[in-house]
Amino acid sequence: MPVREPLSPRQLGWDIALGGVILGAAVAVHLAGTEAVAGNLEPSWLSVLFTALAVGPVVARRIYPLHVLTLTLIGLLLLVATRNTVGIATLGCTLAFYTAVGSGSRRSARLSVGVMVLGVAVGLAMRPVDLSSGGALSTLGAFLGSGVLGLGVRGRQERFHADVVAARERAARGLADERLRITRDLHDIIGHAMGVMVVQAGVAERLLDSNPEEARAAVARIGATGRTSLAEMRQVLQALRNDDGPADALPLAPTPGLGEVPGLISRVRDAGLPVSFTVSGTPHPLPQGVELAAYRIIQEALTNCLKHAGATSATVVLSYCANELTVGIDDDGRGESAAYAATGNGIIGMRERVAAYNGRLTAGPGVRGGFHVEAHLPAPASDRQAGDA
Repeated sequence: MPVREPLSPRQLGWDIALGGVILGAAVAVHLAGTEAVAGNLEPSWLSVLFTALAVGPVVARRIYPLHVLTLTLIGLLLLVATRNTVGIATLGCTLAFYTAVGSGSRRSARLSVGVMVLGVAVGLAMRPVDLSSGGALSTLGAFLGSGVLGLGVRGRQERFHADVVAARERAARGLADERLRITRDLHDIIGHAMGVMVVQAGVAERLLDSNPEEARAAVARIGATGRTSLAEMRQVLQALRNDDGPADALPLAPTPGLGEVPGLISRVRDAGLPVSFTVSGTPHPLPQGVELAAYRIIQEALTNCLKHAGATSATVVLSYCANELTVGIDDDGRGESAAYAATGNGIIGMRERVAAYNGRLTAGPGVRGGFHVEAHLPAPASDRQAGDA
């Protein structure tokens, strides 16, 4: 059960108004004697006080539900014990019991039921002079009905609270998943950029004296790779910003997809690794998430070729089928060594990306040497709209 929040001024005003109306009506009926029988005493200041005690505390019923129920029962039992007219003073207990069962902790609700049962038992044992058999049944029915109604309210509140908690947990899991996705993207972006830049820096250093023009070109490619990666990082990190204003003056890069694969391969070629690129089947629009996953898998695999495999060439194949996209990357490097080096975050990230779309991934030494990565991503063309949503 959720913690009871402080009452708003409107709620408090409503309770005070309701309590005042019930108190006024109960005192008026008591003084008028319309519910009195021959065995009842004449109204007095003491009986009015007991009537006020049996009804008045309901103004605080949502603040101290169990205490209010106890006080109203005491007031009612004092009226019975002194043979005064009860009249409609039972309304106080009825309303207090409904509130005590329907709000507060479960322990408080159980205690309320116990207090009510005890109070009714004591009241019946006193044999009220103004309570007929029909009146007893109607009063007990009112008490029971208020308790059942309170339980119904409690059930709805608990279900609502459970739904709120579940929604918050789903939101927290979604946030954690999004941050994991951002972490994977940053790993892929930075890893690829650093791999290309390190290779180009080595080229520039080696050719600085013998071929200054080519060295300057390598340095220029380092700058281009850094700017491209920085733009991608801005796009990824924008999801973590809390303000709604512009991130900065520079535009953000679009989310990469299969259309950006030729540019990625071109940058890897510029870094000194020959890469062949083949597309089979009929290309068709795919969900944005599938395209991003395929792009990142190619990027990570080629980065591993540059950093770990010692490869002299690589191939990238995109195969479109009716309901599946197959991504294959092969190199001619050190298959076993590359497999060992690539068992870290890179391959784990690939597997997580593929698993997010219920796909399959194989990664390991190739049949004819080198290293082989193959991802199968479910990608029906008709799912484009749903995937973008």
